[in-house]
Amino acid sequence: MTERMYRLLEALQRVDRLLDLARSRKLPDPFEIAGLERKRRMAGSRFRDGLVQS
Repeated sequence: MTERMYRLLEALQRVDRLLDLARSRKLPDPFEIAGLERKRRMAGSRFRDGLVQS
């Protein structure tokens, strides 16, 4: 096997370990995190709009 194939295999193994870690810790879904961020931003902008109007 070439050096490049070894590097590719190592990278795949790292990704596999990260996925195992994520599953074992039950990390939240990235899309769920994005949804929460968006809700927080929207709430923040509504709050700012309320301050500007008063």
